[in-house]
Amino acid sequence: MPDPFVSRHHPDRPWFMRGGALRPSQPRPGSASVQLWPHESGGDRIINQLLYIPPGYAEHRNSSHLRLKRILLYFGRRGWSDLPMGRSVFIRDQCPVDSCHITTDKRKEADLILFKDRFAHPVQETRPSEQVTFIPTQDLAWWHWKSIVLY
Repeated sequence: MPDPFVSRHHPDRPWFMRGGALRPSQPRPGSASVQLWPHESGGDRIINQLLYIPPGYAEHRNSSHLRLKRILLYFGRRGWSDLPMGRSVFIRDQCPVDSCHITTDKRKEADLILFKDRFAHPVQETRPSEQVTFIPTQDLAWWHWKSIVLY
């Protein structure tokens, strides 16, 4: 009897599922909307987000001046104890968009502020207009934190 815990290769499963091999491709200019944002679709968009590579990302990633997108865990590591800080989790999990950096340092400007369990207005003089705040409204067991589109 095969071991149920041994990962098998499944070419039709997305990259983020066990044994998944399906990788996203770069969108073609002028292609239809991939429905990433709430105003584009009222349904679940997580799979669309996890299979999305922003236009121009390959050039950005290969740039000699790669700018990492900073994800701030606003309330610190509490509840995220197994999540490594920095970029390593994106590299380890072979995330197609891996130029992100997880931090708890509130002194640095964040591209995304991630709240967990509660919300508090961030203490900032000014907030960058491109900054995204995210508050999961469902049990985090159903939420894949890498599904946030930052580009």
